[in-house]
Amino acid sequence: MWLDNTFIGLLTKLGYDVSRAIHFYEAWLATLAILVWHIYSVVFNPDSYPMNMSWLTGTLSEREMEEEHPLELERFREQAAREESSGPPQNEEPRPGGDER
Repeated sequence: MWLDNTFIGLLTKLGYDVSRAIHFYEAWLATLAILVWHIYSVVFNPDSYPMNMSWLTGTLSEREMEEEHPLELERFREQAAREESSGPPQNEEPRPGGDER
């Protein structure tokens, strides 16, 4: 909808009005499509019905991570393995109260 004066000169007023109407209804269609897809994938998806609790807890179980985010889970596992093999950093002092990682 930028440069409306330029495009009115090219398309006439009728062409401009038709393009605005098409743009308006296309925006509604896109918004409704996104809402429908979101509601299905979050609420009515049989894998997570009746509700995926991660929106309340902020976490996923390992099974959910394996099913929904396998690449990220693999990256977490690789990072944990690297941290275990390297041990604690040499310059880190123990935490008060004996709290270890």
